[in-house]
Amino acid sequence: GRQTGGKGQRQLRHFQTLGQSLVKPFIATALSPPIVATATKVALLVGTLLIAINHLPALLDGSATARNYLQMGLTYLVPYCVSTYSATVAILRRAD
Repeated sequence: GRQTGGKGQRQLRHFQTLGQSLVKPFIATALSPPIVATATKVALLVGTLLIAINHLPALLDGSATARNYLQMGLTYLVPYCVSTYSATVAILRRAD
């Protein structure tokens, strides 16, 4: 008969263990002061440019809604996350 816990199960356990072993270093690196500082600067610059492109007319004529303000907040979050992720992955790859 067929054995349980074959190659597929072993691969799954390997990837689960690998993922768990990468989470703590990833979070620790992502939260390090240099990465947080750089990602914040990138988010402020890129987010402000994107807000100007996408929302400036509504801001200038006073027609911005709560939805616009929510979108503006999220506009800062995206470049922050991208910058944090890319810097963290680059540092962790260099460490290997």
